[in-house]
Amino acid sequence: NIAAVYGLEDAGGSKALGVDEIRDCVADTAERTTYHLGEAVAGRQAAAALLALEKLTEWADSPLMVVGGLAAYIRREAAPPKGSWRSAGSSISAEEGLRLLSILAKLDSELKSSRLPDAISMRRALFSLLGMR
Repeated sequence: NIAAVYGLEDAGGSKALGVDEIRDCVADTAERTTYHLGEAVAGRQAAAALLALEKLTEWADSPLMVVGGLAAYIRREAAPPKGSWRSAGSSISAEEGLRLLSILAKLDSELKSSRLPDAISMRRALFSLLGMR
């Protein structure tokens, strides 16, 4: 019984699982998928990026959560500017990181102000992130 595993049963032995309880159980899965989306974007792997984006948009409360997660991934993985104290070994160059973050900033603004469906805005931005026009 999954409710017992996560301590969600009441004294009577049962409790209906709601969206919040289930989301708490799978939160780390969404985090891994954000990582997969970032890896796919960094590697310019369109099929993997689309699949990760679809999974994330199903789970996320808002597309802005997906944008924020991807932006965090890029900031972590982008190489620092020359002369910085951070070590090398980054999967994204500093210039590429700036390009990707610029696209995400535009997407953030579009999601907040445009009348386009979020799914269309997200896919268009993904194609730009992947270098596809």
